Amino acid sequence: MRYFKIILLLITLMCTNRAIAEVRPGIKIGLNASGVNSYDTKISCHAGVFVNIDLNKSFRFSPEVLYSREGFEAGYPDVNRIRLNYMRIPFMFQYIISKDIPIGFELGPQMGVLLNACQKTDESKTNLNNCRDFDCGLVAGLLVDLNKFIVQIRYCQGITTIIPNTNYRNNNIQASLGFRF
Repeated sequence: MRYFKIILLLITLMCTNRAIAEVRPGIKIGLNASGVNSYDTKISCHAGVFVNIDLNKSFRFSPEVLYSREGFEAGYPDVNRIRLNYMRIPFMFQYIISKDIPIGFELGPQMGVLLNACQKTDESKTNLNNCRDFDCGLVAGLLVDLNKFIVQIRYCQGITTIIPNTNYRNNNIQASLGFRF
């Protein structure tokens, strides 16, 4: 009977929290400045969907699913452009200072599934088969919450190496504009 009461209490608390939490989906698009270690940065884009789940007045959880085109340039005098296309899944925890000051901070882990990787030179394009299929990283950033619109800037640092037996890790600066429904 005691366990039944504890389970009933937990279910009630979970349902109460879900009823209080406001869930707001949205879409976002933005620019990436991505690189690997000290190689030249590549400018590209990202786009996807997100959900803001308010936990209380100041904190919220915001999972996302993004297509992100990343990569870097290396080699002189011949330039090799490495393009890495990922499906990124960040799990962001956001802190909004106050409703009067719509500025906030965000922090969280990010997972990425490599969709494809290729190397381009002026003469050819080849698929890269030696890249890891999975990437993991940490993300930190700032945001401005303007009710329907969200402006974000974040830094993403890879934890896992993108090619086995190397020290190559993704790093990426993202600037985004989001729209909530």
